[in-house]
Amino acid sequence: MNQHDLEERLNQPGQQAVQKLVRELPEEELSLAWRSELNQKLLAQTAQKAQRTLWSWLWKPTAGLAVAGALAGVLFLKAAPVTGPTSGEEAQALLAAHEQSSLLLSLGQTTAPAGEDGLPSVDEWTQEDVTQL
Repeated sequence: MNQHDLEERLNQPGQQAVQKLVRELPEEELSLAWRSELNQKLLAQTAQKAQRTLWSWLWKPTAGLAVAGALAGVLFLKAAPVTGPTSGEEAQALLAAHEQSSLLLSLGQTTAPAGEDGLPSVDEWTQEDVTQL
């Protein structure tokens, strides 16, 4: 496209109408107050975005670790079965042993004299007694 073709296109009636409309537009100069207000709005939006980005950066990994820890706890840690005394006799024996231990500690002793603790000697214990400990 050369200079002559360009001049022909610019002189077409449609182009002349657009040129006339543009010339008739009022010229407004932008005030510094408007520009300052725009800068303040842009600064506020940038600060909010930066704050959201920071919170996102902190909480997303934290939430991921919490979910992973909960999943690991559910999958890998099994709750030990709760075993309690199976009869009233065992509960009474446990309570008596505790009371005797408390009494001995209050007297300044840590162990009862041999044969006075009310517990069977080591020779009399069964495998079931050992597993319950």
